[in-house]
Amino acid sequence: MRVLSLHNKAGRLIDVLLDDEDYDAFSQHKWQLAIRERSDGTERLVVKRKRLQGEVGGQGKTAYLSREILEAAGHRMEGLVAHLIDPPVDDVLDYRRANLQPITKSISFQKRSSMKAVASGTAGVTWYRRNRKWRAQVSMPDGTTKHIGFFRSIEEAADARARFLRNYRALQEDIKNYGN
Repeated sequence: MRVLSLHNKAGRLIDVLLDDEDYDAFSQHKWQLAIRERSDGTERLVVKRKRLQGEVGGQGKTAYLSREILEAAGHRMEGLVAHLIDPPVDDVLDYRRANLQPITKSISFQKRSSMKAVASGTAGVTWYRRNRKWRAQVSMPDGTTKHIGFFRSIEEAADARARFLRNYRALQEDIKNYGN
C-alpha cells in the first residue's frame, strides 16, 4: 500500500491509499481533489483529472481515479459508478481495490439516501438545508415516506420519530387484535 497526498484549492490535505500496482500506474497523472457539499450537509470527496489528447475517452473529459482503478482491475464500468465500501475517515480516502466496488447509479442513489442517517447519527433524521432544521421521517411498509416534522435539534427530531413509531406499532397491534 502507498499513499498519494493531494491538496484542494483551499489547501486541505487528503491522503489517498492505493495498492502498489495502482500507485505506479496512476501517480504519474496530475490529480485534483474536489470537495462537494451534499444537500444533507455531508461532504463528497472526488479525485479527478482532465484527460489528455490521445487518451481513451477523449481530450478534456474528466477521469475519476476510483473508476480508473476499477477499469484497470478488469471491471467493465459502462453504466456503472465506483463506490467506496468504507467512507473517508480523518481526511484519508481508501482507494485500494478491496475497498472499491462497481455499482449501478440507482443503487448508488439508494446508498447515498440511506447514508443521510449517518450525518445525524440517527436513522430517519436528516438536515434540511432549506429550512435549516432537522427533519424526521419514517419509511412506511407500503414504500411511502411519512414526514413527521422539522425540529431545531437532532434530539427533538429523534424523539418525535420514536414517538411516532411507538404509536404506529401500537395502532397496528390494536388492528391485528381487533375482534379477538
